[in-house]
Amino acid sequence: MAKQAIQATFKLKSMSNVKSKRDEFVVNMQTQEQRIERMTNTEFVEDLMDGHSKYGALSQMVLVDAIRIGLQSIHGAKEHFDAKTNEAKAAGRVSIINWQAWWECSGELLDKYNNKYG
Repeated sequence: MAKQAIQATFKLKSMSNVKSKRDEFVVNMQTQEQRIERMTNTEFVEDLMDGHSKYGALSQMVLVDAIRIGLQSIHGAKEHFDAKTNEAKAAGRVSIINWQAWWECSGELLDKYNNKYG
């Protein structure tokens, strides 16, 4: 990870079109974005948790709370997902996502969350 940024910085310094530290920063950011695009979902969540935020451990607390809020929001909207399913059926469409399973999955994950954090 850091090695890629160092290599990108080195390449920039050897190029004649580098005019400022800003140019160097832009290339480093592009390298960071490319690295994130290649991450698996698990690696991405780990990076969010351990990505060395300037806010330290507070960023982990925010992420964990966001997971709770998202799961509660999904699980609290059963009628919404039932309506989506019924609308698709009435229109003769088949959804790629099984909304009932989506809702049930949110409940399963919310139970795991509540078992750990209360």
